[in-house]
Amino acid sequence: APPSGNCSVTFIDESGVAEGRLAIAVADRKLPADSPLWGDVEGAIPFHHKRRFTFSLVGIEANYIRLIFEVGLPTRIATR
Repeated sequence: APPSGNCSVTFIDESGVAEGRLAIAVADRKLPADSPLWGDVEGAIPFHHKRRFTFSLVGIEANYIRLIFEVGLPTRIATR
């Protein structure tokens, strides 16, 4: 039987300065990480200078879930 209740994941950025986005992909069978057969889940989660963020996996049905972090250097707005 599938698990019941909420299913959420929490990530902690120890430095608190990362920014980027988190994308989720799913598959019904074990695949290599770079396989084109992963199905992207709509709605990437942006993050910016968050030390901690939580997201829910409720409504996502799959045997395997791949989390893709696209992290970049923090951007600064220059003043003149």
